[in-house]
Amino acid sequence: MDASIEARAKRRQDELKQSGVSVAIDELIDDIKQRDKTDTERSASPLLKAKDAIVIDTSELEFDEQVNIILEKVKEQRHEHNN
Repeated sequence: MDASIEARAKRRQDELKQSGVSVAIDELIDDIKQRDKTDTERSASPLLKAKDAIVIDTSELEFDEQVNIILEKVKEQRHEHNN
C-alpha cells in the first residue's frame, strides 16, 4: 500500500487533531519525507518493495475502498495459483 506524501500528511494531521494536537501540514510533509529517506537508505534492512509486490495507491481511497481492493487482489492471486 502506498499513498502520496500529501495524503499521508493530511491523514496524520487529522489523527493529531483528534488528539487535540495542531501541527502544520508542511511540517508533517517534511517529517514524512525525512522518515521515508531514512527508512529506504538505512544500511540494515532498508525498506524496499519486493520485486513481485502488488502496489495499491491509497491516496484518494477511503478505508472501505482499500479493503475491497485488497480482497479483490487476493481473489485474483488465488485464482491465478489455482489454474
